[in-house]
Amino acid sequence: MQKLKRAASLLCRGILVFHLGTQLCYTAQTVYSEQYPSPRRAAFRQEFGFSLRGYEEVDNRDLGDIAAVLHKEHLEKPFTLTSLRIRSPSYLRQSLDQQLDGLISVGNAGYYFMGHVVLDASAGAGTVHHEVKHAKAEAVMDAHPEFRQQWLDLAKDNQGNSFYLSAWDAFCSRYKGLHLLIKEPDPVVSERLGFVTNYARTNVDEDIAELCEEAECRPRHFISLRHNERIAAKIKLAETYGLLPKEFSAYVALLDARSEDFLEHSAQFLVQCPKSVYELDVHRQRGDLLEALSLEAAALEYESGLQARYKDPWQYRLLLCDLQRIHKKLGNTGKERLYAVASVRYEQQKETNFHLALSGSL
Repeated sequence: MQKLKRAASLLCRGILVFHLGTQLCYTAQTVYSEQYPSPRRAAFRQEFGFSLRGYEEVDNRDLGDIAAVLHKEHLEKPFTLTSLRIRSPSYLRQSLDQQLDGLISVGNAGYYFMGHVVLDASAGAGTVHHEVKHAKAEAVMDAHPEFRQQWLDLAKDNQGNSFYLSAWDAFCSRYKGLHLLIKEPDPVVSERLGFVTNYARTNVDEDIAELCEEAECRPRHFISLRHNERIAAKIKLAETYGLLPKEFSAYVALLDARSEDFLEHSAQFLVQCPKSVYELDVHRQRGDLLEALSLEAAALEYESGLQARYKDPWQYRLLLCDLQRIHKKLGNTGKERLYAVASVRYEQQKETNFHLALSGSL
């Protein structure tokens, strides 16, 4: 028995020393990168006001999609973070909380904790939106304590019973092995109860983040969801407190407009919602419809999109292609070449120059 205890003690000490070593290396790398940031880390901090952390994952990953999401979120409602870290897949290069998260939690592509966002190298735009929404919701709840209760009230039946998972089910759903003990909710039922995903039923924080992520990444989904009274009420509340653009519902209604009404309704939208993050998309849709009426009018509409305050990278690429194509049809060789060169230049420099990537400067 004594030998067993001694072996157990040595094992525990070995594990402790091992993890202490990983944390010393992790801390040293973080301090060094803060004091001597690489050019792209320095550019990131200058653009967004907080640190970009991580090992070589930071230098190997295309940061264009992350930068675009952060820029869009700042335009919608300014927020603050302490850092954004690209998490290493290596256990030896993770902090204790990251190691613990990887060992016991059901797989996730990122998380938010006390001003810090941690992302997998493979995390997409949706995950970035999701974690930023956590930070924004936390700030809203600090400034407006009533907000949390208002949201909770939208997830109750007429008798005051919550639609969220029980504390036990919510706990089990997060951890490996335990999630097998509970039954996965029916997504159709979850949607009827006002949740865009099953995960949104975990708690109010995930409900907010999941709803806002869906709205940012898949706004067309809300063409049908806006008829769901519970979801519509949550959207309105999110708009009121700045977690979503105040014109989001109007934009969804515009997406649902008949093609014969779109030009009139979209013109009203652009007047009523100047500098909207949806402006570029609206100009592109208007240009597409105008091509059947007047190539000159379509060209002017597409060119108006160049002035949009927010330029989604994918939409902006398509806009440059639209302009190149329309001027080819018009026989404007000079402008056709201009937009062809602009498209190539944007692709070449969007990753090395954050400002160019986000402003769409030509």
